[in-house]
Amino acid sequence: MTLDTLPDADIVARCRLGRGNSAFVPIECVVHMLRRGLRANNDALTSPLFTEFLQRLRRHIPLREDKESHFRVQVFEQVQDRLTSLLAKESIEYQDKLDFCEIQFAGALVRLLQDARKKATKDKNRKAPLMNEETGEVDAQVDQAAGSFNPFDPENISEEKYRTVLDEAMEELPATQKRILEMLRNNILIDSQDPTVPTISKTLGKSEKTIRNQRDKAIAAIKAFVNKGER
Repeated sequence: MTLDTLPDADIVARCRLGRGNSAFVPIECVVHMLRRGLRANNDALTSPLFTEFLQRLRRHIPLREDKESHFRVQVFEQVQDRLTSLLAKESIEYQDKLDFCEIQFAGALVRLLQDARKKATKDKNRKAPLMNEETGEVDAQVDQAAGSFNPFDPENISEEKYRTVLDEAMEELPATQKRILEMLRNNILIDSQDPTVPTISKTLGKSEKTIRNQRDKAIAAIKAFVNKGER
C-alpha cells in the first residue's frame, strides 16, 4: 500500500518514523504529502506534517554554539521563512517553486542556503537598523502607533518609488515580523474559528495576541522608515 492511499493518521505516523526504520519516509515525500494536504485544506494532515517538516529542516541545518551561531541562526531563519511563505501560499495557489523540494530536497536546500547567506551577510553590514540588535525590539523612536497606515495600500503600491522604499523597510524587519506581513499581504487570516482554514497563528505556532502585537510593531517600523525616506 502506497503512502498516498493510507488514512491521514497513518500517513502522519509513517512520516514520523526515524531514518533507521525500514518504512522511513524521505523528506521529499513529506513535502509532497504536506502540499497535498494544504491544497485540500486538510488540517488534520497539514498541521502535524508541517511540524515534522520543520523538525527535519532543522536537522538539515544544524545550529552550533560558536562565534558564528548568530549568523547561522539568521541563515536558518531566512531559509525557514522562505519555505514557510511558499507553503502558506500553496493553500491558495500552486507554487511551482516547491516542486524541486519534492524532487531533490538537498539540492533545493543548497540554493536556498546560498541565497540566505548572501542576504544575512548583507544584513550584517547594514547601518542604522530599525531594531535594537541586542533586544530584538523595535527602536523606541520607531515604536509608535501605526494608526490606520496600510503599508500595502494599492494607491501607494502603484508608485515605483514607494515599492522600492517598502522593500527596503521589509528587509529591515525581524524575520517573524516580515513573515507575518508577507502572509497578511497574501490574504492569510491571523486566526479563524474554522480549524480547516490555514492561519498565521497556526502556521507560526503563536497566539493571536502575539501575532497582532508583532504585526503592529512591523507596521510602525515600516511607517517610520517610509516617513524618514520622505523627509
